[in-house]
Amino acid sequence: MLTQLAIQDFAIVDHLELDLSGGMTAITGETGAGKSILLGALGLCLGERADAGSVRHGRERTDLSARFDIQHLPAAVEWLSARELPAEECLLRRVVTANGRSKAWINGHPATISDLKSLGEQLIQIHGQHAHHALMREETHLALLDDYAGLNDATTQLAETFREWRNARRQLKKLSEEGSEVEAKRQLLRYQVEELDQLGLAEGELATLEEEQHTLAHAEETLRETQFAADCCASDEGVHCHY
Repeated sequence: MLTQLAIQDFAIVDHLELDLSGGMTAITGETGAGKSILLGALGLCLGERADAGSVRHGRERTDLSARFDIQHLPAAVEWLSARELPAEECLLRRVVTANGRSKAWINGHPATISDLKSLGEQLIQIHGQHAHHALMREETHLALLDDYAGLNDATTQLAETFREWRNARRQLKKLSEEGSEVEAKRQLLRYQVEELDQLGLAEGELATLEEEQHTLAHAEETLRETQFAADCCASDEGVHCHY
């Protein structure tokens, strides 16, 4: 159930907070009174497309939020729990800037517009010109069938069990991959140890090899300097040669 709708700098509205209680609420007024603005703001909170025209003239952004009581909406609770989001209540927030950029949050956590749409379908039904389109969706058929058969609790439990199984499967795959990496490292180390054993290095031989490698690495430079010294000795200038 929608319990609160907050609007800031949307269309012609400066600031508005609409608190709704249980039961039926009727909002009436003549044409142009702003009824459609409320529905437009709610629609944006539920993931409808937004543009820069949504922002009140002269303002930098519009900030909208819709709060729902979901204690009797198991599908919404399940949706939030599946994504490890707080499920005690549901607060949808949407910010649209004057340049058309949009950001969304669900219970204070960043969300995508598709997330708002997906969760919004579990929260509220807006019966308008194209409301019948929902009847074409497979998930709507399943939800109606489960509700008719009184299986909502069983469906919720099945979904929870499936999430636990999926998480366990993910952890098992991770452990298996980590085990494969450990085994690969073990084989590499074993191969390297075998190569070292085959070399039969004596104590202190590593230092000798490192010294020899250093000498060989500088052999070209040493040869060049030696050749230069020899050329200087053979020239008429003798020790007056400059490097």
